Amino acid sequence: MENEKNNYLKRLKEIINVIKEYKLITNMTPATLRKAFESLGPTFIKIGQIMADREDLLDNTYCAEFRKLRSQVTPMDSYTVKSILKRELKNKYYDFTSISPSPIGSASIAQVHKARLNNKLVVIKIERENIMHSMETDIYLLKKVLKHLPIEKLLKNTVDINAMLDELLESAKKEMDFKNEEKNMLKFQQYNQDIPYISLPEVHQEYTTDNILVMEYIDAPKINDVAQLEYLGYNMSEIASKLAQNYIKQALDDGFYHADPHPDNIKIKANQIVYLDFGMMGTLEEESRKILKKCMENILFRNTEDLAHNLLLFGSSKDVNVFELEKDLEKLLEVYLTKGIGNIDLKDFAPALISIIQKHQIKIPKDVTLLMRGIIVLEGVLEDIAPEISLLEALKSQYAMTSILDREKLEITLLTLLKNSKDLAKVPSEALKFFKGLNQGNVPLVLSESKEQRIQKEKDHTIEVLKTLDIAFIIGMAITSLGTSNKTSILITIFSIGFIITTIGLILLLRKKK
Repeated sequence: MENEKNNYLKRLKEIINVIKEYKLITNMTPATLRKAFESLGPTFIKIGQIMADREDLLDNTYCAEFRKLRSQVTPMDSYTVKSILKRELKNKYYDFTSISPSPIGSASIAQVHKARLNNKLVVIKIERENIMHSMETDIYLLKKVLKHLPIEKLLKNTVDINAMLDELLESAKKEMDFKNEEKNMLKFQQYNQDIPYISLPEVHQEYTTDNILVMEYIDAPKINDVAQLEYLGYNMSEIASKLAQNYIKQALDDGFYHADPHPDNIKIKANQIVYLDFGMMGTLEEESRKILKKCMENILFRNTEDLAHNLLLFGSSKDVNVFELEKDLEKLLEVYLTKGIGNIDLKDFAPALISIIQKHQIKIPKDVTLLMRGIIVLEGVLEDIAPEISLLEALKSQYAMTSILDREKLEITLLTLLKNSKDLAKVPSEALKFFKGLNQGNVPLVLSESKEQRIQKEKDHTIEVLKTLDIAFIIGMAITSLGTSNKTSILITIFSIGFIITTIGLILLLRKKK
């Protein structure tokens, strides 16, 4: 316990000395803050790397400076690396015919070494020694130190710094579990196995531990190496468009998305977009996805009333003045949508929307805020490689297609039609008798000569109803057969039975008509 206390005091002294050295209390600048983070090591470098993409919180000058922290972090020495590998791999360590003594990449949480395994070129991702304990100590001390720093100079919006640091630590813990990262890779591969232009490195599962991850080496240009990619014959607009479409699919269809899609984590190889580093992944629950889809549709079609309603579905910590919320959203959309969807800068739009959400104390779930961060990062990538392509433009195109044939909406509509007594009540009485008659083995269409004209009208009406139902069942079967939900087989059976019944009914009616 005494030793732990001494370690805290020693680290606190180091932090205070760096603050003094770079004059962070009296004369903090983007450059001095970045240099201070570099001096303080992995935890602070990680914070800087994350904040580099948070233009919703920081001034652009700070973000630009923090992006320099993506370069090499001082690596562990070769002796430490070797001892970690031997401890983690045990006898499997000798399966590697060579391991590069110097890392090809050194980040805040881990470093990466090239190696050869069974004549295959691989990379070994190695977690830094004692990194978890180091980060927990730094976050604890940083919370105390921040009370005495001019944070208001740094941040655009009022945020709960302590909550943000807690979230960072929680995220880092997941990122440090390489077994979890392996699971993420396998899950991501499963979701994208039918997308020919999306890929990821092959994982060597038998060599993976909590602290070691072995995978295929991807020798290819990063996605923002535009000159090299164009020289190789790639069309950057096509790459950007596919990247945008796939990211929308990840978030809104799969509910499982890459939460850190910066250029270092995306390469282009063999006409494929290759994702790297699956330590930070986001998961969107189905309810959140539904609300988000509605919100995005409301934004695209400038429906502020519905947008306010759908945002409030996330919940609020106080009674919200809905009229004021709608007014704020209307002003926001007025400012941005006049530029056209393709010209909206999400790096500006997202923070402005977040500001309105915070003002009205709407509770946005963590999984949604993580997605917003991912969207802002990816929008920056798109801007760098093909400014004419944007996530919102891709989203609008997707809505144009899915609004015509939306499987989920169609399933719900057709189920409602079949189950809802109010809808069935609209079917003429003779049509209902007809269905009952089919079930009993007879067709209740007894014509009375004195009422022939009226009955013929009812009969024609029934034929039209059956034709409409026939078409609905055909569309239902066609669209539902493309689905993957657990309702699919039930719906196909219902639609098939319905189609058979209405078709038989039509044949019998048409014969009678003759």
